[in-house]
Amino acid sequence: MKRHYTAIFQPEKVGYSVWLNDVRGVISQGDSLDEAIANIKDALALCIECNGELPESCFADDILLEEGQFSLPIEFDCNEFNT
Repeated sequence: MKRHYTAIFQPEKVGYSVWLNDVRGVISQGDSLDEAIANIKDALALCIECNGELPESCFADDILLEEGQFSLPIEFDCNEFNT
């Protein structure tokens, strides 16, 4: 099953902090954008493992971003993370 989430990225001195707009507590970081995306997917997989369910996904067109922040849609395929 594939879901799409809106990820918010905050550039840091090195890399990016990243969190999901619609899933409380799923936060990560990475030294590059690709690493940050991979790490937020891993964090979402851990959330699902702990909670036993896949959070509802949605795209948010009306996210208020702070200066320097940007958002990207993240596709998450839970079949890739089944353990």
